[in-house]
Amino acid sequence: QEAMCATIFGIASELQRAILLYGVPHSGKSVLLDIVSQLVPDKARCAIPPSEWNDKFAPVHLHDKLLNVCGELNEKDLIKGDRFKSIVAGEEISAAYKGRDSFKFRPRCAHWFASNHLPRTEDTSEGFNRRWLIFEFDRPVPTNQRILRLGELIVAEEREAIVSWAAQAIDRINTKNDYTIPPSHDRLIREVANNNNSVRFFMTSGKVKVVRDTSPDGQKTLPRISEAKLHDVYWSFCLSAGGVKPVGRRAFRGKMRELAYSMGFKIITWTTDDGTEECEYECLTVADKKAQ
Repeated sequence: QEAMCATIFGIASELQRAILLYGVPHSGKSVLLDIVSQLVPDKARCAIPPSEWNDKFAPVHLHDKLLNVCGELNEKDLIKGDRFKSIVAGEEISAAYKGRDSFKFRPRCAHWFASNHLPRTEDTSEGFNRRWLIFEFDRPVPTNQRILRLGELIVAEEREAIVSWAAQAIDRINTKNDYTIPPSHDRLIREVANNNNSVRFFMTSGKVKVVRDTSPDGQKTLPRISEAKLHDVYWSFCLSAGGVKPVGRRAFRGKMRELAYSMGFKIITWTTDDGTEECEYECLTVADKKAQ
């Protein structure tokens, strides 16, 4: 209701989230996309998938549109994180029609996508994850119960009622400045983050614990582990997990810096007498002591 409301009123870019209908085939995703699409005029609608947003010309079609709706995310094409975040948030971008000079504009349209798989990117930041609102569709409709062109039939009979119902959510949106987040979204967005970031996957796998113990005398006992040992454990985890590509030490530290604040550990670095930079992670310990 809130997502449809934001689309109709043209305020989706202010909420800075793209809508993803995710789940099994024949579960109603396309029907909902059809309904949303037919609530706005044809001239106010386009279909530009996020994998094309880094193209020089494709994003220009978002100009002056109310809705960008795509039936399926490409499973193989990676989404360019910085461009994706800018467009979903309605930040100023440059684009051009072929054969014309480029110009700047702010995309204001709502973005609705459907997919049987979760979005893939090389952007491991939390900013990418925050730009999504995922609705899970996990109940496939049996073949003998499917109705062809159901979305069109619903809109033909209930257009005014749907718009009126969606509009009722405007006060909630204005109060929270965000959508109501379903529990399934939180679970799925963690899966997105883990799929796109092998370091985050490792840190949330249970192989590592954040420890802030207090000793009997009241003094804090903060464990530390060297980066060399932690990276070895991470590397072994990736190899055993199957299909998880590990990163080198330098990239590992960069991704750990992104996670440090939210996960509650600290990175300690220093330079030795011979000029070598060393690193340890405070408040972290490996769950399996044998691995240390």
